[in-house]
Amino acid sequence: MLVPKTSEFCFTAKLFEATWCTNTSPDNFSETTTVEEFRDKVTSIQEQQICFKQWKRVKCDDGKFRTKLLDVDQNKEEFMETAVCEFEVFKEHARKVTEQYQAFKQMKMSLAEKKDHVLVQMDFAENYGIKEWKRYKVRIGTKSQ
Repeated sequence: MLVPKTSEFCFTAKLFEATWCTNTSPDNFSETTTVEEFRDKVTSIQEQQICFKQWKRVKCDDGKFRTKLLDVDQNKEEFMETAVCEFEVFKEHARKVTEQYQAFKQMKMSLAEKKDHVLVQMDFAENYGIKEWKRYKVRIGTKSQ
């Protein structure tokens, strides 16, 4: 799943593939690269203007907001600050996801021996909710996810 923060970093990583990033997996790249190494590599960029693509929420002609892939042009200093910040956020996100998967796997293994227990896994993207829940929220009086 790519949330806006992580998708922004993924495009930053794609930008570097041609120059110094040989690892095409953003998760693996974040595990094998420290923030200091990333900062050094971004600092070594020769161009003064950096062009890349980024997901942004924009208002369309019909008045609705949609997420679109837009071209972004930043000077080197602004790009360095943004890229390092996004890398730090993505690195923390990837660490948490790894820990969650390891904990879930351990939980499944421990429940395999227990015949009177069940494990229910529900995973939601942050922009989506349960349609059935929305039908009943008026009766219950609580907010959906």
